[in-house]
Amino acid sequence: MGRRNGIAGLILLAGLAGAAFAEAQQTTQQQPLSVRAANAAMDRWPSGIFSAAGSRPAWTHDEGVLLAGTEASWRNSVERRDYLYIEHAVDPLIGPDGSVAALKTGEHRLVEMQLGRQLMLLYGVTLKKRYFDAATALYNDLQHQPRNASGGFWVAQNEPNVMTLDSLSEAEPFYAEYARRFHHAEAFADITKQFVLMQDHARDPSTGLLRQGWDESKNANWANKQTGTSSADWARGMG
Repeated sequence: MGRRNGIAGLILLAGLAGAAFAEAQQTTQQQPLSVRAANAAMDRWPSGIFSAAGSRPAWTHDEGVLLAGTEASWRNSVERRDYLYIEHAVDPLIGPDGSVAALKTGEHRLVEMQLGRQLMLLYGVTLKKRYFDAATALYNDLQHQPRNASGGFWVAQNEPNVMTLDSLSEAEPFYAEYARRFHHAEAFADITKQFVLMQDHARDPSTGLLRQGWDESKNANWANKQTGTSSADWARGMG
């Protein structure tokens, strides 16, 4: 009798475990796709470092894209795990004094601005001075960004006169957020100018699609000698 009860107990436990697994699986499937994608990314890169295993944290565009997606998920779900993931990923990238090593090269690469949005998020939540100082360092660096004759930001110091669609997505959201938060109203005319220049010069009039790059000087090896645009349309840039 005891053995029979033991077997029955095991069967009951197995059934409960199976039901719990099915319920958990159903709950996961009911989550918004954005939440499931964020969870998958955090499981794949648990330290928040979007790079090869064992490599040092790096201030990169890829890292910025990963954390921007995590931030979007956090704003919808308010999951503490999402926020802490961003904090733990950013902290190793800035010094205790808010210094940003990536800016010391003097390369003025707009791609460096991508992570500025996470600095703004962290400062907004914690009010820690190091996040403010790091964001301000990015903003100040942007004020010295070289420009073409029309006032458009070069994509980098070593790419004179070149503007790209990806640079708009990397620099302008941070530029606008910092300017709004810290009352630099004069910045918005400049931000608008960057988009207008690409609208006026990078859009293909025959298709309505945007070319990825535009070189006002037409000297880049990829630039059309009449228009200065690259030959490639850029689907992601359309977003």
